[in-house]
Amino acid sequence: MSDAEILARAKAYPFTRPGASVVILGDRLLEVVELDPDDLASSLVRQGDSEIALGDAAGDAGAPLDELAAVRTAVLAFGSNASPDTLRWKFPDHVAVLPLLHGRASGVDVVYSAHMTVYGSIPGTLQASPGTTVEVYVALLTEAQLERMAAWEINATLERLDGLALELERADPPERVAAFISKHGCLTAGGAEIAIAEVAANRRRFHAMTQPGVLEHARELAAPDLSLDEFVLAGVRDYERARAYTETLKRTARPFVDPRQGVPGSRRGDSNP
Repeated sequence: MSDAEILARAKAYPFTRPGASVVILGDRLLEVVELDPDDLASSLVRQGDSEIALGDAAGDAGAPLDELAAVRTAVLAFGSNASPDTLRWKFPDHVAVLPLLHGRASGVDVVYSAHMTVYGSIPGTLQASPGTTVEVYVALLTEAQLERMAAWEINATLERLDGLALELERADPPERVAAFISKHGCLTAGGAEIAIAEVAANRRRFHAMTQPGVLEHARELAAPDLSLDEFVLAGVRDYERARAYTETLKRTARPFVDPRQGVPGSRRGDSNP
């Protein structure tokens, strides 16, 4: 990739999100009309001006039909995993069938992790935030898809968040849900976590930054002698440099707090309704 392409991708995080419940079907993106997690084949999706059963759409696309009947795990998607383009990078080998359900989670916010990715962005993680409601997605992943996603999530661990207050647009919330939580903790500024401005939220408590803004914050902490573009390019061209940046960012980090347990008052950011 050229320098310009690297910089554009790094600054575009968390990438394009659909704003609705969809099914990724290879290179197609179908809006969900009605979804039954226990019978995906009979779920209804919008294809052009028509409504069609997902099983028929998958057959037309040449998708492996056994995927429709496979047991799936509900995984909260809130950063790049909420972007169909990103998910296609992660599942390039076949015409994957991957429902991505739009909704809201309460008592949490999507904040920045205290590390830099291989592609130069500061990515997202979750943090407890009483009173906040934030836009999220739920990806329904087969065992093979979950293994592939976990292989990408080298800086996170899969945590069970059963009982998280969750609402979905086109389906009932799953009884069991998991999320990839940063191993490095939540990046802070002024002693408080930093919310991702590109992710919509109500009653947000934490100060929010865009991706270019948080990259500049990270640069000031980890490489003050470099320009922003030099900082990003150095981390992408040399991952050992990115790891060194991460070690610096981790010095400011706050650990993840399970939203079901509440947050001590000293952990709260400034109110930002």
